[in-house]
Amino acid sequence: MVIHMKFEKFYQYLTLFLVGAVVLIMEIGGARLLAPFFGSTIYVWSSLITVTLGFLTLGYYFGGVVGDKYKSFQLWYGIIASASTLAIFLLKINRYLLVFSDNFGFKWGPLVASILIFALPLVFYSMSGPILIRLFSLKIDKSGSISGNIFAISTLGSLFGALLAGFMLIPNYSLALVLLVSNLILGILAIIGLILEKTKWSLLVFFALALLLVYFLPIFNINSENKVTIIHSEPSFYADLKVAQMQNVDMLLMDGSAQSVFSRLENQSFAYEALQINKQLVDMSDDAKILVLGYGVGMVGEVFSEKFAIDYVELDPKMIELSKDYFDYNLDDNDEMYIADARQFLRQTDKKYDVVYIDLYHSSVIPYHTHTKEALELLKTRLNDNALVFCNILGEKDSALLQSLAMTMNSVFKNIYFSSTQDGFANILAYATDNDDFVPDFSFRHKEISISTDQAVLITDDKNPLDRLSSERLDGFLSATKEVLGYEAMFAI
Repeated sequence: MVIHMKFEKFYQYLTLFLVGAVVLIMEIGGARLLAPFFGSTIYVWSSLITVTLGFLTLGYYFGGVVGDKYKSFQLWYGIIASASTLAIFLLKINRYLLVFSDNFGFKWGPLVASILIFALPLVFYSMSGPILIRLFSLKIDKSGSISGNIFAISTLGSLFGALLAGFMLIPNYSLALVLLVSNLILGILAIIGLILEKTKWSLLVFFALALLLVYFLPIFNINSENKVTIIHSEPSFYADLKVAQMQNVDMLLMDGSAQSVFSRLENQSFAYEALQINKQLVDMSDDAKILVLGYGVGMVGEVFSEKFAIDYVELDPKMIELSKDYFDYNLDDNDEMYIADARQFLRQTDKKYDVVYIDLYHSSVIPYHTHTKEALELLKTRLNDNALVFCNILGEKDSALLQSLAMTMNSVFKNIYFSSTQDGFANILAYATDNDDFVPDFSFRHKEISISTDQAVLITDDKNPLDRLSSERLDGFLSATKEVLGYEAMFAI
C-alpha cells in the first residue's frame, strides 16, 4: 500500500514536471511557427511571452477555483489530457489560424496568432498546478511546503523543456514532430494516470480516442495556389530552412523569406550587389584580403575573382551544407570559412582586411547587434589603411531605416556612398571608407542615390531602434513575399 502511494505521488510529480516542460517547448517552438509569417522580430517574442504569462495566470486562477470545488485526481488527469488534445488540434489547423491572423499585420498578427493557437492549451495546462496543491493539501496540513514543491517541480520542468527545445529538439527535428509528439506523450501519461485512478472505461475510451483521433488527423491545408515547390526542408539552430523551386528559379528560404536566388535558365545567381562590388576591385592587388560577413549559400563567392583570398563568416553551418547539396557552391582553395556570429568573429580575430562585404539578414530582418555604431567601430579596428566596406541593405532610400544606417555609418567612416538598381523598395548598396581618393564606379547596373538624414536616429548598442525602424517596410515586404511565393512557403508545419 505504501509503495503504491509513493508510486502514485511520483507519477503525479512526473506528469506535472512534463506539463512544465511542454509549456516551454510550445513557447519556444511558437517562435519558429510564427516567424515565416511575421518575421523574426521583437514583436513575435513579445507576443509569445505575453500570451504565455497572461494565459498561465488565467489558468492558475481557474485552477484554484476548480480545485476547491472538485477534489479529484481523475479531474486533474482529465484536464491535462484535454489540454494535450486541444493543443494538437490547434496545431493541426494552425495554417487557417495563421492566415486569419495575417490580416492584423506583422505587428499585431503575432499576438492574435499566439492567442488563437496557444491560449486555451496554456490555460488548461496551468490549471494543473493549483488543483494538485489542493489535492495534496487534503492529506496533510503542510500547504506551504506542498505549494513550494509543486511550483519548484513545475518550474524545473519548464527549465528542462527550454533547454531540451532550444539545444536539441527544434534545431534537429521537424517542428511538427517536436510540438505534436511532446503534447501526445503528455496526453498518454494523463490517460495512464486516469487508468491508475480507476476511471470509468467509457471516459478512458473517450479521452484516448479523442487524443489519437486529433493526432492522426492530417494537418489542415488552405486552398491556395502553390507557386513554389518545396524540395527540401530542415530546421537549424537559427531558422526554418527550405530549398524551393519556382519556374526556372531555385531559392533558399529562411523562415519563409528568400535569402538566395539562382536562375537555372541563365545559370547564374542574382547577386547584383556582389557584381557591383567586384567592379570596385578591378585595380586591387592580388594579395588583397577580403572578408565576407554572411555566406548564405555561397553565391557571392562565385562573383569575386579567384585570385583573392576570401574569409567567409557564416553563423549557420546548415547553410553551408545546403550550398553544396543544392546550389553546387564550394570554397576556392585560398578561401576560409569561419562558423561564428559576425560581431563575435570581429572581436576575436586579429586579422586585418582591405575589403569587407556585410550581407547580414536573419530572414527579412537586420540583426540588431551588427549595424550599431559600436559594431562598426569594432569593424574599423580590423581594417587596413584605405580599406573599403560594403553593406547590402534592403529598403527604400527615403525610409528612416536607411537614413539611420547612413548616419550611423557616417559617424564611423569619413566617406559614404549609396547605389541601387531601381527606385522604391530594393537592395541598396552602401560604400564606406576613409580613403579620400576612392571614387565608386557606377557603370554597371547600380546608379548612385543620395540619402538624407531628416528622419535619422543614431543606432547604438544602448539605443537600438532597428526593430521599430524595420517596421515601416517589413509589413509590405512580407506581404509581397506571400504574394510572390504563395502561402505554402510560409508554413513551418
